[in-house]
Amino acid sequence: MSLSKEINSVPKLLTEAKDSILFTTNRPNVIMEHGKGMYLWDTSNKCYLDFMGGWAVTSLGHCPDVIKTALTNQSNTLINASPAYYNKPMLEFAKLLTNISCFDRVFFIKTTYKYFLL
Repeated sequence: MSLSKEINSVPKLLTEAKDSILFTTNRPNVIMEHGKGMYLWDTSNKCYLDFMGGWAVTSLGHCPDVIKTALTNQSNTLINASPAYYNKPMLEFAKLLTNISCFDRVFFIKTTYKYFLL
């Protein structure tokens, strides 16, 4: 069952968040529901300019059409390709990186390193 059907009010959602999400930082008492570009909307449809854009990541904005299209196209082809196998995007990206850098080879890795810091 989806969370939105189980809990439908902001106070209930905030209580659920405090009960089930590890505290790492203070957060405002709003629940963001959707985003577009650099804007977020909460469950009351109030619009916010998102100055955070994600922690420790480059901000591309929320739901940019070019990213949605790329994700849709890739998901129709191959999802979560292990670095244990070669695939065309990996080879193309490796060539690009070696062409524009001082490195002869690249190494791709998947990591959840930051999650082990908790």
